[in-house]
Amino acid sequence: MKIAVCVKRVPDMDVRFRIGADNISVDQGGLKFDINDFDAWAVEAALQLKDKNAGSEVTVISLGPDVVQETIRKALSMGADRGIQIKADKVPFDGLAIAKALSAELKTGGYDLILFGKMSPDSSNGVVGPMALFPRSRSRMARARRSGSWKARRKSSNSRSPRSSRSTKVSMPRACRLSRE
Repeated sequence: MKIAVCVKRVPDMDVRFRIGADNISVDQGGLKFDINDFDAWAVEAALQLKDKNAGSEVTVISLGPDVVQETIRKALSMGADRGIQIKADKVPFDGLAIAKALSAELKTGGYDLILFGKMSPDSSNGVVGPMALFPRSRSRMARARRSGSWKARRKSSNSRSPRSSRSTKVSMPRACRLSRE
């Protein structure tokens, strides 16, 4: 089984932030960065699946400048087999831009399972995973369970009733956003 885990390099949340000179970004001087906790849990889940399924391979994927290699190396030290850096001068704040870059890599990888962390603490929006796998869909997955393929219930965006939803079957690759609850 080929498993991909998308990981993000995020600043330590216990440090005081300063606004950068451009007035739109965080001044990175003095900040400590690490792998997003939710993404680390996704890497751990992938490694547990790898242990249960002989011949499986775990690949971590991260978007950003060369400094994201530190995050990839941390995932490799946890037990991942390969790391892929999608080069960018700067990680965009726009979730859709990140999703499009990841989607292009995920389509060519032939992965059986793709894992994302629930969200990242620096943006707290949790939209990259669903948008990377379903870039043309504006729906939000509400609930999913495994039954050979994923059966997902999603909110209908064009319905008059706020409670209406529709079921959709999603085939491989299977995608999950993980959180500890």
